[in-house]
Amino acid sequence: MGYSAGGKGGKGRGKGGKSKDAGGADSWDAAQSSGKIKLTLEDLTRVHPQRVVEAFPQLTVAADWPESRAPRSGSAFYLPLIWTALLPPEASEGPSCFDQSVQQLNSLGDEKHFKWARRASLLDVWQAQVYWRQIFSGWDDWVTRLRVAMAAFESPDGCGIEGVVKCHVQRVSVTAGALVYGDLEILGALPHISNARKSPDQDAILELDLALRLEIEASVATLFLPPVAPVANAPT
Repeated sequence: MGYSAGGKGGKGRGKGGKSKDAGGADSWDAAQSSGKIKLTLEDLTRVHPQRVVEAFPQLTVAADWPESRAPRSGSAFYLPLIWTALLPPEASEGPSCFDQSVQQLNSLGDEKHFKWARRASLLDVWQAQVYWRQIFSGWDDWVTRLRVAMAAFESPDGCGIEGVVKCHVQRVSVTAGALVYGDLEILGALPHISNARKSPDQDAILELDLALRLEIEASVATLFLPPVAPVANAPT
């Protein structure tokens, strides 16, 4: 079937929303609502100078990252990656395996979960890709690999992407997360898939490809290192 990208997604209903990572809610809210980052649509497409990720020299990240202190939660980076992999690619007619993912994007998390933020639509997720490609050179490869890992997922409750959704995209924790780092307004917010101790769903999804998880963790850590001379620009 084809997919409607939608516009300004509705608030929707949701499950959970009360479970929180120990000590994580405050740091998550601080990362999302500091007000320091205000982006424009032009900012999303800006080419960033790059620096090499020492542990994975084939990878680079933006060398002009605006913050020097990493939030305790990596969800600001993991959630956009996970949701991108869960959803159909841009302009895709989309096989039925994406139906439940799109439904969860549009419904998971209640009004309290989203607070003042607009729920991101499928179109917003597509628009965010150019931004994340400029931040992480490995972004498109990570999305592809995570989709492949999801397609190979097996459990008694379901298989493939639909199985991932059924097992790991049913609960939320803390508050909805910005689709692009730190700015809840420009492209809206994503349902914050749980990573609470009793329901570590983000971890479970990322660990479907452990090598990918190591790459993104190293890349995120590199973003917050002291500035160095850039090596190159991100691919366009």
